[in-house]
Amino acid sequence: WIGLSIQFCHAQTGKPLRSRVRAHSTRAVATSAALFAGVPLHSICRAATWSSQHT
Repeated sequence: WIGLSIQFCHAQTGKPLRSRVRAHSTRAVATSAALFAGVPLHSICRAATWSSQHT
């Protein structure tokens, strides 16, 4: 249902999807959005439960 929700939102904005959306995709999108918003990398790693920024 998460993937369908993302697809629906993209359709409403007219933005094409670049690839197949899965629920796990939200983790990658959220961490990228946080980084672009200026959240420190160590905070993102901690929130994502990554032990290293090279994960």
